[in-house]
Amino acid sequence: MQASTAATAPHQKGTSPPPRCAQQRLAAVAVAASHYRPAHVHCLIDEPGYLRPITHLFRESSEYLDSAVVFGTKEALVVRFTERPAGRTPDGGSLARPYPHAQYDFVPQPCD
Repeated sequence: MQASTAATAPHQKGTSPPPRCAQQRLAAVAVAASHYRPAHVHCLIDEPGYLRPITHLFRESSEYLDSAVVFGTKEALVVRFTERPAGRTPDGGSLARPYPHAQYDFVPQPCD
């Protein structure tokens, strides 16, 4: 299976809202976490007969990988994004501007 998504730019200081409540702010301070998130894309894998995981992939060079408010990131979900030139995309589409590209192999788990 192949999927395409739009990758956004990493959060810049001052552009991401701070934690919404006192408990979130205290939790971030207690573990020396930043309230900023590393650059990431969300993934939902939906295939009949298999578990339906929701996860995210983090951009390898992103700031905040080890201090995100979600208590860091899993090494296995940190991937390298490469810049691709404008033109044909891997899914057969086309983009008029350069774009980031990453590849990750999800292994679906059958439902019991």
